[in-house]
Amino acid sequence: MGDFNAKLGKRPPSDCHSVSYAGSHSRGHRNYSGQTLADFASSNYLFACNTAFQHRAEHITTWTGWRHNPSGGPPLPIYNQIDYILCRHSERFVVTDARSYAGTSLESDHRLVLANLNLTKLYKKLKRPPVAISSNAKFNISEFSDPTKKAKYREAINEHLQDLGREQEGVNAEQHLQYIVNAMSEAANTSVGRVPKTNKTHRNGFSGEIEKLAAEKRKLRLDITVCRDGTKVKEMKTRRNRLAHQIRRECLKLASTRLDERVAEIDQMKDDAKMFKATRLLRRQQQSPVVVEDSDGKLIAQPSESVEALRQHFRAIFCDPALESSRLLRTEEDLKNPIKQPEVHAAAKHLNNGRASGPDGIPAELIKYGTPALFSNIATTFNNYAKDKSLKLGDGLLIPIPKPGKKRGPPGNVRLATLLNTLRKLLSLVILTRVQPAINGYLSLNQSGFQSGRSTGDVVYSYRWLSARCQRVASEISILGIDMSKAFDTISRVRLIDILSTVIDHDELHIIQCLLTDTTIKVKLNNILSQPLVTHNGTPQGDSLSPVLLTVYLEAALRLIRERLSPRPALDIQLQLPNETAYADDLAQDRRKWKELMCAVSNG
Repeated sequence: MGDFNAKLGKRPPSDCHSVSYAGSHSRGHRNYSGQTLADFASSNYLFACNTAFQHRAEHITTWTGWRHNPSGGPPLPIYNQIDYILCRHSERFVVTDARSYAGTSLESDHRLVLANLNLTKLYKKLKRPPVAISSNAKFNISEFSDPTKKAKYREAINEHLQDLGREQEGVNAEQHLQYIVNAMSEAANTSVGRVPKTNKTHRNGFSGEIEKLAAEKRKLRLDITVCRDGTKVKEMKTRRNRLAHQIRRECLKLASTRLDERVAEIDQMKDDAKMFKATRLLRRQQQSPVVVEDSDGKLIAQPSESVEALRQHFRAIFCDPALESSRLLRTEEDLKNPIKQPEVHAAAKHLNNGRASGPDGIPAELIKYGTPALFSNIATTFNNYAKDKSLKLGDGLLIPIPKPGKKRGPPGNVRLATLLNTLRKLLSLVILTRVQPAINGYLSLNQSGFQSGRSTGDVVYSYRWLSARCQRVASEISILGIDMSKAFDTISRVRLIDILSTVIDHDELHIIQCLLTDTTIKVKLNNILSQPLVTHNGTPQGDSLSPVLLTVYLEAALRLIRERLSPRPALDIQLQLPNETAYADDLAQDRRKWKELMCAVSNG
């Protein structure tokens, strides 16, 4: 509530807001501040209470001003409605009346605005029955830490897969894949179950003991307000203070336990990953909600319209109309070297725990803790995937995340978190293991990203070596840094397949071509899914193979540039200076050759 100095006025017919922010009993004509308040209220699902009830005009206006009388008489009064009480649009039903009152004892040109609430309706709304566990609830994968539950899951998997083995003759490739997914889901339901959704969630994750103490403290606080016995009040206050100190000690103990768990988690990681994990935990912040603006720069209030606006934005990036009719043609052929069960088992060990599942709803733990029978059936699915076009693993979900330091609203200021099917991630790991030796031989030593035994430490060491070299020979070195925008999203898949055909074997090339064909994405925002969108450009991020494909694509581009550049200066060769350093899509070049580099890039 407040003195907004905004005139909402009557809602004009051309109002484009889909959320009702005002009633039909407002007064006057809207001014600029009123339009700003209307946009704010509609975007935040708020409603102006004192515009919804019919009263006399003097009980609707909230401010009285005076203007000059052209006839020379006393000043003429001006009556406006510029003060409002706002409430949540979903809770406007608790407001039974709202109006203004004149004649207050304070000297003010504003009138008092009051709203009456019937909180009984709100209590009935909040008192909901317990929510039943739905089939869409997440699996309780934390139960896999219990060896008994893990063994029970494996036994259930084997039982389901035995039934599949007896019915194998009449099952096609698509049905075989669906049977495996259902087997994992049913086995997880019987062994670890699903996480129930509760009506009350605790942001700080308090334990049950702390909740009991807090409930007792709340009860004591209410008893103190109604008790008239001074002795009992004193005893209850003493008990309440003791509970407050006990809750504080329990909270400190819980926070200390969480810190110990995080430290233990960091200690179990490799030395080169400890610093990054610790930094990520220390800098973790609550994610800001995603807001979307339209082409006119106005915020979109409806979640469904926001999802559609993001879909159209990503359609312009990932969909190329020129490639609509000439997409990658996926061939059907058997693999000369079929994927075997040990390969799937080895790749499953590298799946990360605690990651969000894709459209299939299968977390990585259901595959990682599987049995040899499960890995054998998955290997059969992968081999069928190479020869059956009806079998698709290319579905994905796009989760928009606001970029830090960027203005919220424009669709271009969001980064994407892509959730892919877990089986696709597993197949990418299998193919990555096969092609890694050939790709390592293709990439130059300047590339330090996504290679075994290489990291950002190599780039840091190169810069330190250059700094020491400058100090020793008293020379100056200028470095040009290039950070490519939308590197993953702008890759030409046809060109990428042509490059890979000269690097890797035919079987692996065929699987990668299948993974890049018929890829479909859906934008997900506030649990609302958009219509599917078939993509033609880029490599789907979210698996371990896409970054490696990016480095191959970049290496091919750099080779073309190196061929067009003139020979390096003799001084660079004499000082043994590296020509370039790269980590993924970040590139550093000798600045003396930047003009030639830009010319080469602009010429293709």
